Amino acid sequence: MTAAIGRVTLDFLQSRTLDALAGPAGLVVSLLLALLLLEHEIARVLGGERAARLQRALAVALAPLLLAFVLLVTIRIAAIARVGPLP
Repeated sequence: MTAAIGRVTLDFLQSRTLDALAGPAGLVVSLLLALLLLEHEIARVLGGERAARLQRALAVALAPLLLAFVLLVTIRIAAIARVGPLP
């Protein structure tokens, strides 16, 4: 099953350009990143042992999302630089 999922994902990524993937993926990554950052801040404000554990778990989840966000923004800026600004 895992091999099938990996193959489907690989086929999907190879069938599209990075510019085409940046749009929908960027929206999902941006929304999820905002939601997790909000939850991280709420946990920080609440304090306590349970909130500290939640903050550590969210920090682990936020790291790859931040990297994906930076990659998507870089792709978008490169696309704009290549084509030029809209008139």
